[in-house]
Amino acid sequence: MYCKYEDMDSGWRVFYGSRERNPICWTALMSSYVSNGRLEQALRSVVWMQQESYRPDVVTVATVIPVCAKFHSEAWKGDTVLA
Repeated sequence: MYCKYEDMDSGWRVFYGSRERNPICWTALMSSYVSNGRLEQALRSVVWMQQESYRPDVVTVATVIPVCAKFHSEAWKGDTVLA
């Protein structure tokens, strides 16, 4: 709910304060990052998810593929993507 209203900091605190995180929660967090234009955070969340021993599922991959495509198109133009 916080993320819907662009309060990603509160959403992040609720997520990380939760004792039970699962791929659905992780994907919701990534989707919120994407919706709020925080593309790097969305991709970093995939790594953090895996560090907590969760594997991305089909929905997670479908959430981050457009982010990868955006970064690829920016890199193709010669823009700095991930410094």
